[in-house]
Amino acid sequence: MNKILLKKLRRLHRKADNVFWQMNQSLRQWQLRCLSEDRKREIKRTLTEDSFTPVPGCLLTISFGSRQLGNRDNLLEQFCRSFLQMTADPKRVEIILKIDEDDDLIFFYDIKNWYKGKINLRFIVSPRGRGYADMHIWHANAFKWRSPSSLALFILTEDAEFCYKNWDTKLISMIKARPHHLFIGAPCPLEEAMRMVGPNPVKPVPVYWLVGAEFPIIGMDLLKCTQRVADRYPGWTCYGNLLLIDSFSGDMLRGLWNRHKTNLNMEVPFFVRRKGVFSWTDSQERSSVRNNTLLEFFKEENQKIRDEMVDEIYHTVSNLMSVV
Repeated sequence: MNKILLKKLRRLHRKADNVFWQMNQSLRQWQLRCLSEDRKREIKRTLTEDSFTPVPGCLLTISFGSRQLGNRDNLLEQFCRSFLQMTADPKRVEIILKIDEDDDLIFFYDIKNWYKGKINLRFIVSPRGRGYADMHIWHANAFKWRSPSSLALFILTEDAEFCYKNWDTKLISMIKARPHHLFIGAPCPLEEAMRMVGPNPVKPVPVYWLVGAEFPIIGMDLLKCTQRVADRYPGWTCYGNLLLIDSFSGDMLRGLWNRHKTNLNMEVPFFVRRKGVFSWTDSQERSSVRNNTLLEFFKEENQKIRDEMVDEIYHTVSNLMSVV
């Protein structure tokens, strides 16, 4: 009886939470409609006024896209709180956020003001584009605007939460202990990062994917290698040509091992955990994009270009090690 009652209470709680979220969304949309065009331009200008200025002393770059309107998993405030609680020295980390120009810019304006002087938040405001399907493009733009002193790009999401005290000190020490900055950090061994899983779904076509790293940490020098190859192909970025950055990371590791017997996986602790509750399977549209993209990912013409990236990384590593 108690289990049945608990189940009913949880269901009621979810319904109440959903009603509150919908009311909040309606209120925020009304506030946006009340803004004058001049005020909208001023908010956008203030959000981005220092976004393209390098952060002195920056050693780590975090990037992700954030959407407030229509997104049940926007936990950006909680993300910022956990960042401050778990980061030993926030001054050596920059966070580059891609936000949509048709989103609730007031929300992000408030976030920037709340954490000004505490967190190096850099906002890039641009058209929404294809949303989720353009994820690789967001992060490629973040790579473009990184601070030159940054050693690695840590790819996260707005529903991530830091759970490792002084994660930045640990990560920086691991990076500096390496002979070069060509690596992919994942909280698992190489065998797991390049493991193929699936199918899910099974019909109408079996869909497989690489485990990779859900939150990859990629050395800046490795991304410079993949960028050199991407520059030769229209539609390609330093993360490939599709949204699957986790699978891309896994494929780089898999290619380096299978083609050159080179292991560039840097096994790291679990620095963050995902706190969002809405899976890609909850959205039919996002689920369809994900499945179609995975099928596209393994096409021979795409694999061929990723193999070129792998070879570029390997040759760069070989040249570096030959002079050590």
